[in-house]
Amino acid sequence: MFFPRFRGRRALLWFLPLILWASPGLCFVADGTFQSAQRAFAPLDGRLGVRVTGRYLEFNEMREPLAYSLAAAMQPATAGWERMWRQSDWCATITYDILDTERFTLRPGVHLGVSQGRFKARNASIGFSETWDTRQAFLWGPSLAAEIRMRRKGGPFLSLAYDLFLAEAGEADETIASADNQGSRPEDRDAYFRWRRHEATAALGWRFGAFTPRAGVKYRDFLLKKSLSHHISTVGAVGSDLLLLQALNSRPSRYEYRSSTPWAPFVAFAWRVIPNVALSGEALLSRDKDFSLSVAFSF
Repeated sequence: MFFPRFRGRRALLWFLPLILWASPGLCFVADGTFQSAQRAFAPLDGRLGVRVTGRYLEFNEMREPLAYSLAAAMQPATAGWERMWRQSDWCATITYDILDTERFTLRPGVHLGVSQGRFKARNASIGFSETWDTRQAFLWGPSLAAEIRMRRKGGPFLSLAYDLFLAEAGEADETIASADNQGSRPEDRDAYFRWRRHEATAALGWRFGAFTPRAGVKYRDFLLKKSLSHHISTVGAVGSDLLLLQALNSRPSRYEYRSSTPWAPFVAFAWRVIPNVALSGEALLSRDKDFSLSVAFSF
């Protein structure tokens, strides 16, 4: 199956045709025949939900709590590193309201989709930067949401949610830029990435007919693990250079990176086109960008 390569925020432009294709109800709206649309999407009991989401995330100024390499003692340590992660996700979330009353809803679910990331590390003081684009990875994880409200069809409400996202993939492309043209070459090493994100969300919202704005706070505990395997030729190397290359080749180096700003406010909106089809968007108010567009169906 073909998936477009994710290239930052432009990747979400692919999402607009998907909304138009996946939401026949929009065509009915354009013709003014809401009754026909409602009959076409007649729900079973409204508890089963499917949401398709396109999302773009950034994590800047990441911390490096773990850096393991057998060659670390033979290489001079340098300060001033900047580390960034960019990620684009396409995800379908399947949910079911196991508890649904006039004032409360409990909704477990599962995320299934694809993800692709870009990791970049640079050091301006030594004129060096390295960038990896990952392969497309299978994205999955559980979710649990709850809503407390005054009444079901309108007015204020409190929403709480927990989501876990997991993915891993090898490198698809690596680029190295060095002021003195020294250091490892892309063909001398291979990287493998694993990324995990815990999310907890609390928000207040208000239903105004078909429109629902929300605002709240989001906690994102993001962890990126990188494994770096070297296979550098030792031909012609002697002395300390030979020992360094042998150390690099003997065992993969391991690194871990974490987000530096886990807490951030966010705003969101939803527009219910017909009773069981809704469009929504969400944006994080932070230096670490995070925004998404979704189309949701209930059955």
